[in-house]
Amino acid sequence: MVAFGSLPAAYAQKRVGSVSLSFQPQANEHVQSALLRNNELVVFSVRVDTKRRQSTLRGYGFDPQGGTLRWSRNLDSVKVDPWLAVAGKGTVAQSFDNAVASGLRGDQAVPLDYQYYLSFSPDAGRILAYVYDYSRKNLLARALLFDGEVGLLHRESLPIDNRTVNHGLGVNQEGDVFILNSNPEGDLQLEVGNLQTAERSLLEVPGGSGARQQFLLQFIPGEAWVMNTVGNAALPQGTMFTRFDLKSKTTVQAEYLPLPESVKAAVADGGGFLELTGCRVNFRKEVSMLLEKRNLLSASYAYQPHAVNNPANWRARKAVVQTGNAAVLTYDTLGVVLDERVIRRNEKVNAEEVPNDFSYAVFPRPGLDQELTTEGRVIRLEARKGTFQLNTYLNSY
Repeated sequence: MVAFGSLPAAYAQKRVGSVSLSFQPQANEHVQSALLRNNELVVFSVRVDTKRRQSTLRGYGFDPQGGTLRWSRNLDSVKVDPWLAVAGKGTVAQSFDNAVASGLRGDQAVPLDYQYYLSFSPDAGRILAYVYDYSRKNLLARALLFDGEVGLLHRESLPIDNRTVNHGLGVNQEGDVFILNSNPEGDLQLEVGNLQTAERSLLEVPGGSGARQQFLLQFIPGEAWVMNTVGNAALPQGTMFTRFDLKSKTTVQAEYLPLPESVKAAVADGGGFLELTGCRVNFRKEVSMLLEKRNLLSASYAYQPHAVNNPANWRARKAVVQTGNAAVLTYDTLGVVLDERVIRRNEKVNAEEVPNDFSYAVFPRPGLDQELTTEGRVIRLEARKGTFQLNTYLNSY
């Protein structure tokens, strides 16, 4: 999670505590994620060795009060074989972070086929780590399921269906693993499985008249929710949420939500693309979505928000990251707008400066977007010029 510039005044926070960590990543080691649970901060990193073609997932446990290191160990390691391009093979949706990283120097970013991804259950009692294997005829995701103490429960290679675009894997607090795909026909496909029992189910929603893009996955007890945009890349016509009942393995609801005219007006100028970057579902089954205007400006690269991971695009280039106006929209389960907030901003930063700053929420939920925070206290793992701190903020709503 990368922080671009300062937050707007409406989301100003007051820092009330700061702890420096006794932590310095090695060369070619990149912090990916973190969580705060049971009075311990766990930091996950990826260590890259391109000469030996090896990628290693590392874990570090810290005392959140004093910042001292309690433990560190390798959680997994894979040999990275050469990428194999095959017509019709499953692909992976490109994230904005990877679009930015694709133009950085080799030591500033983790190459595509070396990347580990992490997903946490809502209660942080289950941790899913996975890495894509692009070297085979059919795309695979090598998945590892950990408990909240980072003890390994299970590992398995999961196939990503041909002709599909994968939008990530998720895990709920029961330990079920979810594979979120879409296909060229616009169908939403959510595969549900339990790594320990080998149960598998496929939940599908047929495509509609508008193109569906930017799929995100959330969980509440007994349900899985998928959020996405509908319409063109520059300015979607609306958003959509789909609810799945996990006991009956059925679709409960598929709700299209047209973009409010006030939001369209707020993001109409300035170029770039309006993208769904975050979402959250609360205990009342109200869904909040964060849409942000952003772009990657370069003379030698045209950013496409619906592209898939492609190593051919990874070459050093000069680029500028641009962020514009954003909106937070909250709906009830009938699709009625409960809250509509526009966040006005216009910021630019050179892409090579992005890896120098790191800001990632570890409480109340790992990776929670700043604008979706409703709690009064937020704890973030932050890095400035290689120095890592655990900072506590109070929201000043």
